[in-house]
Amino acid sequence: MILSVVNVKNFLLLCILCNFCGCDDSANLSSRCQVLNNLTLKIVCSDTYPQKVKQRYEDRYVKIGLSYTVFALEDHEGYFLVSHGYSDLSKCEEITLTSPRDFNCSGHRIYLESAILHCVPFHLLITDELIARCPKGKGQRKAVFTAMHYVDGTTLYDEDGATADYCRIRYINLVAILASFIVMQFM
Repeated sequence: MILSVVNVKNFLLLCILCNFCGCDDSANLSSRCQVLNNLTLKIVCSDTYPQKVKQRYEDRYVKIGLSYTVFALEDHEGYFLVSHGYSDLSKCEEITLTSPRDFNCSGHRIYLESAILHCVPFHLLITDELIARCPKGKGQRKAVFTAMHYVDGTTLYDEDGATADYCRIRYINLVAILASFIVMQFM
């Protein structure tokens, strides 16, 4: 078996993809999100994603009209979780979470098949704008911490039709590169 330039290139691409293209849907909370672990968050409001906010921030994980629910951390002013996409979470008055997919909703367990959680430990204007759209959101303090929670499902697509988390695309590319690498090894 001769190690060709194409084989080396494919192998390097495979290594890069394996190391850097994983999805953030792990079973545990990331270090940035640990502040949310087992603490109670109370619902602030639910609404639908507005066109103006979508255009201003270009959040590729959502589309116009997608539902979102805002929760506030009970003991920390300015700490919010914004859950995008429809799920049973939108029916909860209060939640606790231990992973991006595992929640306790007023004593009932909710396990989401797929979800992504990104925590931002500083002020985000998008959070303030989404909260301001809600009647109960008018009196809320400015966000100092935001957990953006994206529920993967039928509505998480951008205008181009790509999946929101790009995981399927990444894995398809990874499989193609792996198959190409294996085929090249036998030539």
